Amino acid sequence: MNPSTALHWYRPWHAAHAGIRLDDVADDVTLRSGAWLRFAPEAALQVDCLEGCAWITFDGDPRDIVLDAGDSATLPPHRRALVMGLRECRVRVVAQMPAPFAEAA
Repeated sequence: MNPSTALHWYRPWHAAHAGIRLDDVADDVTLRSGAWLRFAPEAALQVDCLEGCAWITFDGDPRDIVLDAGDSATLPPHRRALVMGLRECRVRVVAQMPAPFAEAA
């Protein structure tokens, strides 16, 4: 699987905007305060907070994650997640590809 296809859809500001595929945007995304990205990944995604402060929440999970600059979190596959700028932030989203199977000796 191409890492850029690991994302079902990506929405960069408000619900009124059409979905954009990850391969249509830069890896680094700047989110204004209150702007959000919504994910339903087919593979795990790593979110790195490069600047500012981002909040991550998952459907059906009461636990949230707050990332400050330099922090990272993994979005598990097949779980809808929302990443929002608590204040303006820059995040990088990278698909985590599974390690290849080692051949038996």
